[in-house]
Amino acid sequence: MSLLLLLGAVASLWLLVTIVRGDVALCPLCVVVHGANLLAVALWIWSRGAERGAEWRALLGEARDTTGRTAEGRIAARWRLVGLLFVLLAAATAYQRLLLETRERELAGAELSPQAILRAFLTAPRRDLALDGNEAFLGAADARLELVVFGDAWCPHCRDLWRSAPDLVERYPDLRIVFRHFPLEKSCNLGVAATIHPGACEAALGLEAARRQARFWPYYEALSRIPPAERGGAPQRAAREADLALERFETDLSAPGTRERVQRDVALGRSLVLDGVPVLFLDGRRVPDPPLAALPLLLDHLLEPAGRGAR
Repeated sequence: MSLLLLLGAVASLWLLVTIVRGDVALCPLCVVVHGANLLAVALWIWSRGAERGAEWRALLGEARDTTGRTAEGRIAARWRLVGLLFVLLAAATAYQRLLLETRERELAGAELSPQAILRAFLTAPRRDLALDGNEAFLGAADARLELVVFGDAWCPHCRDLWRSAPDLVERYPDLRIVFRHFPLEKSCNLGVAATIHPGACEAALGLEAARRQARFWPYYEALSRIPPAERGGAPQRAAREADLALERFETDLSAPGTRERVQRDVALGRSLVLDGVPVLFLDGRRVPDPPLAALPLLLDHLLEPAGRGAR
C-alpha cells in the first residue's frame, strides 16, 4: 500500500510538471485528477497519526508501519475522508476514460456532410498568407487558385498529400499548391506543445537549401524514403540521393537566410494558431477537418476539373 501510494504520488507530480512546462497539451480534468491523487496521499499520511516524518520513512521502506496515536473517533473520521476522496478520484478517472472513448467513437463514426464542409469553409475568414513567390510549389505559377499546405518532412499525412499533388494539379489546371514549413519540433517551433517529429527542423533547413538549387521536390522524395530509424544525417543523405551539389548544399544549409526562411513560415503558422500538420488553406481560407477528405469537395466547388463540361 505504501509503495503504491509513493509511486502514484511521483507519477502525479511528474505529469503535473509536464503539463505546467507545456510538454503536453493542457487537460483540466487531468490536473484535477492528479491534484486529487496528491491530496489523497497527504490525507492518508495525516490519517495515520504518525509522528512527523515517520510515515515518509515508511513509504520509503525505512520503517515499519506506524500505529495511530489519536483518539479512535478522530482516526475513523479521517479514514472516512480519505475513503471519500479516493472514491471521488476513481469516479473522475472513470469519467475521463468514458469522455475520451465517447469522443473517439464520435470522430470514428462521424460522416462527412458536404453541406457542413462547404458552410464551414465559406464562412471562415480569409487570411493573408504572405506569399512572396519564392516558395516551393506544384502547378502553374499564374494559377487562379492557391492551395497553401503547412507541413513538415516527417509527417506521413503530408507525404500522402504531396504524392497525390501531381494528380491534383493535372485535374485542376487552375490550381497551384504551395509548401510552407511547420516542423513539429520544439527546437525551431515553440508553437508546438511537444516534439512529435525529431529532426524535422533540420529536415526543413535541408528542404530550403535544396530549393535554392531548384531541387526541392526530388529532395523531399529522397527524405521521405529514409526510414525513421535511419534519420541521423538525413539531410546529407537525401542531398546525395537527390543529386544536389553537395558543397553548395552544405553552405546553404548553414546560411542565415535558410534558417530565416523556415522561421518566417513557422511564425506565420503560429500566428494562424496551427495545431498540427498538414493544415491546408485554399484561397486564403482554412480547409475544415479532416482536410484531406474535405479538399476534393472544395476543389470541385471552386474549380472546373479538366475534361469536364461547363456546369
